[in-house]
Amino acid sequence: SGINAESTFFFFPLQFGVLSGEGTDDDFQTWKKQRDEEIRIEEAEERARKKMIGMLSYEEAMLAKQKLTELNKQKVKKMKVEADKMLKEYLISQLQIEEEIREKVLSIQDGHQQAKDAQLKLQEVKKEKSTDCDSALIPLL
Repeated sequence: SGINAESTFFFFPLQFGVLSGEGTDDDFQTWKKQRDEEIRIEEAEERARKKMIGMLSYEEAMLAKQKLTELNKQKVKKMKVEADKMLKEYLISQLQIEEEIREKVLSIQDGHQQAKDAQLKLQEVKKEKSTDCDSALIPLL
């Protein structure tokens, strides 16, 4: 992630020439502090970069979750609309069936009433003929 000790060791002598006798211990210590600060800053920047990547990943995951939730809501809404439509069609067909049954029942009741009326009329006709026959026979007696 950062610079290792070997690269630090070799970088300083090339810059200040400590091996050739140039520079002092104070120069080295100053350079070392600067280099340590640079490494600390680089590591902090790397941590910040990784944190940002993590935050972006989290945001992307949240957006994906929101999109999925929205899609599911749309599916549920569509299913409800279709279910309502199917229920309405079912209720209409049930009402039509009930109306047909009611009309058949009324027709049958009407047929029964007509048969009953016809039977009563037949009885009346038979009674009249019987009475007519009886009245025709009475003068003969």
